[in-house]
Amino acid sequence: MIIILQFIIALHAHAKFCADTSTGIYFTKEQFEIDELQLKSCYWIRENGPIIWSDFAYEASGTIKIKVSKGNIKTFEPGSIYGFKKDGIKFMFVKSLNEYLAILYENPSVYLFMKEDVYFLYHQTKRVIFLYATNIDSSFLKKFNKQNILKDFSKNLKLEKKLLDLFEKIDREKTYFPYKDFFKWQKKVEDYLN
Repeated sequence: MIIILQFIIALHAHAKFCADTSTGIYFTKEQFEIDELQLKSCYWIRENGPIIWSDFAYEASGTIKIKVSKGNIKTFEPGSIYGFKKDGIKFMFVKSLNEYLAILYENPSVYLFMKEDVYFLYHQTKRVIFLYATNIDSSFLKKFNKQNILKDFSKNLKLEKKLLDLFEKIDREKTYFPYKDFFKWQKKVEDYLN
């Protein structure tokens, strides 16, 4: 009886978890912009690495594999979907790089992306590069640095100042960017730019 009760409780907890999922696929730009996942998962999204299917932090360049339900696994070639969400982090396909990058900040004036600079095997800590685009339709990203900010935002001095301040803060603190700190950084960026 106790085992049956525990099984029922576990099923209920899993069902509740699935209702609150933050992992899934966006097939179109419109779905991505309104954060409407079309293919949701209670399980995982992985990337086809050189040898095996592997987990990833801020970028994915191989075939994407998502476990939708027990026994139901879907795969998508790079660029065949607009983007996806993994554990609450949105990824968008960037055509010029032929890979999916994590989005740290979304705004009609500027989009901040993250790319892994150095990957340490067996460690979750990453060194990252910040890239940006001035609109979501841009297929070309620029490195988030002082020179590019001054060049691209000279007509919007208020935003330019905020971005320069943010760049200085990121430049001082970005040496390592643990995966667990993504949402802390997301909040910092929003506070700087809003």
